Amino acid sequence: MKKSSNQKLKNQILSCNRLNYSIGYKKILKNISFQIFQNEITLLRGENGSGKSTLLKLIFQNKYHKDKIQSDDNLKIGYLSHELGLYSSLSLKENLRYFSKIGRGDSTKLDLNEYIELFHLKNRIHDPVYSYSKGMKQKAGILCALASSPNLLLLDEPTSGLDENSCKVFYTFIERFQNYGSILWVTHDASLEKKFKSKTLLLVNGELIN
Repeated sequence: MKKSSNQKLKNQILSCNRLNYSIGYKKILKNISFQIFQNEITLLRGENGSGKSTLLKLIFQNKYHKDKIQSDDNLKIGYLSHELGLYSSLSLKENLRYFSKIGRGDSTKLDLNEYIELFHLKNRIHDPVYSYSKGMKQKAGILCALASSPNLLLLDEPTSGLDENSCKVFYTFIERFQNYGSILWVTHDASLEKKFKSKTLLLVNGELIN
């Protein structure tokens, strides 16, 4: 994949180099190579079962593929999966405190209060997450992904469960966060490439198609 002149001017924060992944005899990802640059949005598209979610998990965990997935020393990753990973009996504030602690978040680098207000959750921050609607839980999951003050966000279909107005708020969040960090975003919406001037990676049967 060729770098544009704009990409050459940016700092590369993560690269995948000929990454392969199998479960048993089934190949899930085949020879995956790409780069992510500072303050860049990268869309990851493909049919269900093409390996998109698996790729995000491997990047986030990166325990056994350090020779294939290389990153900047200062890279911190926030991850929103389909499961969200929230503790439903805890309040949003307690969830944020927990994820900030385990992720060593730094409030001087990323002000969560700005995004809590943006998502209209300020008045519900002390309520247990189980009392939230599906859309509110999705927003809470995004906030918890931010709690570690990441400079790379991995988002697995983050607008799932959001109504039209909430999607507009989410897009405002994306525009703000891009000034701080980078995003790798799993989506089926091809129109987002033009909306956010992003690049797109297309996965077909576990392979990237240029």
